[in-house]
Amino acid sequence: MAAGSIPRCLLRGFLIFTEAFENYKKYAGFSIFLCRGNDPQSKGKIESVIKYVKGNFLACRIYSGISTLNSDGLAWLERTANTKIHETTKMIPNIVFAEEIKHLKAVPTLSAPAKPKSAIVRPANVVHYLQNRYEVPKGTYLPGRKASITVDDEAGKVFFADPQTGELFAEHNIAYGVIGKKIPLPRNAQRFRETKYDEFKITVLSAYEGIYLIEEYIDKLIEKYPRYARDQLRIMKNCAEIYDKEEVQKALDYCIDRDLFSANDFRDALVFFRIEPKIESKQVKLPVKYSTIQAQTRNLDSYTAKGGELL
Repeated sequence: MAAGSIPRCLLRGFLIFTEAFENYKKYAGFSIFLCRGNDPQSKGKIESVIKYVKGNFLACRIYSGISTLNSDGLAWLERTANTKIHETTKMIPNIVFAEEIKHLKAVPTLSAPAKPKSAIVRPANVVHYLQNRYEVPKGTYLPGRKASITVDDEAGKVFFADPQTGELFAEHNIAYGVIGKKIPLPRNAQRFRETKYDEFKITVLSAYEGIYLIEEYIDKLIEKYPRYARDQLRIMKNCAEIYDKEEVQKALDYCIDRDLFSANDFRDALVFFRIEPKIESKQVKLPVKYSTIQAQTRNLDSYTAKGGELL
């Protein structure tokens, strides 16, 4: 078992493995037997092998590179370690392994690289990970927004970021051994600019889900009318309840192109672009008895008087 893949803690016999190793263990179909500390009947067998290698192979050996050390080690195994009778088992390791290899199965390889883990950003600006709620900066939440999760097992840290842009939301120390708790942001974490309109703004954005550039437009309204921001947001919310997405997107594009950053202008544009049902014009056919009638035409001279003046 490689370093960093072993259990990080042992709580009264309950083993907690890293997520990556636990997933691979289930995929490969093997189980783990973990020796207790200071237990010579189990762990001592492994430690004795390490002591044997140190005392018999590495002792007094001059290091001249990892490649040379590996080749010398393989030669020593064939020459000494695996060909002599073991003092405890009274058996030769090579002969024992030749019998054991009949019962071994090949270790399966992953068919494809594991996909990065992600989770939905909750309205309370938290991300669920390992049965805990990790806080991200206020303002991170948007309807349907997700956070990619990257774990550094050696450092014991977890990172939450935007899957599209890679923008880091928050970095946390993993709360091992803790379940069902809210893990607050570190004090030095960069926070979003908070305003007293944040909660109302989130409600309005939820009503405009799927509309391109709506968040930028609403931010501009709050910036332009800070004292009347709530009134601006209320008008925007009412418009979302009346008009459909096609009408909203058309009016929003119109306002942005002309720098009309006002909820009233936006509402007026919606009224202007209101989609009305189209009335198809139908050609009126005259009865046959009228189709042959032609209007009488006269010469302009009949409308003129003496001297060429019109009557």
